[in-house]
Amino acid sequence: MSIGETLAAARRRSGLSVTEVSRRTRIRETLITNIERDDYSGCGGDFYTRGHIRAIARVVGTDPEPLIEQYDTARRPAPEPTPVYAAQQSTPVRTHGWHLRRHPSGERAVESSPPVTPTATSPPVTPAAASPPVTSAAASPPVTPVGMPGARPGGGPPGGPVATASGQLKLAEMIVPQPRRESPEQPYSQPFHRALPADMVGAQPRREPPAAYAPPKLTPIRIRGRRNWPLLFGVALVVVVGVLGYSFVAASIRNLMTAPAAGSHATSGQNGTALAGGTRAANASTVVVSLIAVRASSVEFTTPAGKYLFRANLAAGASKRWTFRHPVTMMVGNPAGVRLVVNGKNPLPHGAARPVALRLSPGRPATLSTSPITPAPATTPSPLAPARAVAFGVSGPGHGDNPQRARRAIDHHPRTSWATDWYASARFGNLYPGTGLLLDMGRPVTITGAQIRLGGAPGASFQLRVGSAPALASLRPVARAAGASGLVRLRLTTPARGRYVLIWFTRLPLNSHGHFQATVYHVSVDGRA
Repeated sequence: MSIGETLAAARRRSGLSVTEVSRRTRIRETLITNIERDDYSGCGGDFYTRGHIRAIARVVGTDPEPLIEQYDTARRPAPEPTPVYAAQQSTPVRTHGWHLRRHPSGERAVESSPPVTPTATSPPVTPAAASPPVTSAAASPPVTPVGMPGARPGGGPPGGPVATASGQLKLAEMIVPQPRRESPEQPYSQPFHRALPADMVGAQPRREPPAAYAPPKLTPIRIRGRRNWPLLFGVALVVVVGVLGYSFVAASIRNLMTAPAAGSHATSGQNGTALAGGTRAANASTVVVSLIAVRASSVEFTTPAGKYLFRANLAAGASKRWTFRHPVTMMVGNPAGVRLVVNGKNPLPHGAARPVALRLSPGRPATLSTSPITPAPATTPSPLAPARAVAFGVSGPGHGDNPQRARRAIDHHPRTSWATDWYASARFGNLYPGTGLLLDMGRPVTITGAQIRLGGAPGASFQLRVGSAPALASLRPVARAAGASGLVRLRLTTPARGRYVLIWFTRLPLNSHGHFQATVYHVSVDGRA
């Protein structure tokens, strides 16, 4: 029985449908149907196929290991045959004094011949004659043992001392075996003898001392040619244009950042210095607002009719710049702690310490509002508590990764977390466009920011989406983060209103186990009810 038939039979015995198996394993129904038909082309490779077989087998109640072994056996390639080489027999060749055995590769192996028996023509050497006194003028060469190549009858070396009838020693001719071939079919002929001078026998070769290395002398060569004046002129022109452009840009930036605005107060102090970006008059159709927070402060913008637009909380040292094409009312909570420029001028009164309201209109100077300023505590952003958290997938809520652990992301416990499934690549193994965590706020609220505490592995990319329906198409992106890790703070440029907040991961980081997986320890949302 094949793997697919075994899984299908086990599923029927368990009383499960393909839809129920898909919901439990998070594997598509079409893919499960193809696996039961033994079609693995849509699994994405052997690695994912084994994982799908294991997951389906565990849900339907059968042992996955025999199925994995059957799958590997069917996919294992057949072993390649090992070539067998026939041995070739070598042919011995007889020569004088030693044997040469011809190897099939063409080389000759030398074998020593048996000992040579002395004959009547070579009388034995007596101890007295064989060991004459040695003088400093000449020394006898070493004696070659009988049976080795080049041995002479009687045990004497070739070319060495040989006993004569008178009992004296004389230097004989040096016998140098020189085998030669007469034809390919005939064996090697008998060696011939070549006589060498007696003074060369036993002489050591003369060695010349190594000469010192002398580096070669380099003769300078002067190359004469014409200079490429057009090329030099072009390079010089590019350098000059680059320097002038850099100077122009640097001067413009310096003027924008440091020069005081025309018409601003000439008094010293925090309110008497113009801001960056206030040197040029704004266009007649826009209102340009530049603000630097010397101390922590907040500003709020409304329409002239009093409709709320947005609010910005600035920490010390932060700067903002806004451009409006319609009249607005700007309320500054701490005018003594900010530096403000509107259309190139400082509109704040000297020494103002209480909150002020400014009327801003395109083409007109900013004026102080005469209407009383009433604080609106309801508009101050504060932490919002989500009603519940669910895993969110492409198919909607409840179809994401690890749905049973989604609530741990909002339980305020530092050691509990929600994590995605692990994947073989940062892009979810090319199986899904993303996965995420959906927060249900319980009612429509205005979202101004969020804080997400991730794991320590860098490389996570996600979107913060807000909407009124728990569907990916209804949740629009309002903020993004790339390459994130640890605590991530998101501040919305424009507040978004909705009931659902989605943290949608589009890229996963690589954890310490070599898997691509994102972890969320805690999520908090800031806004107004």
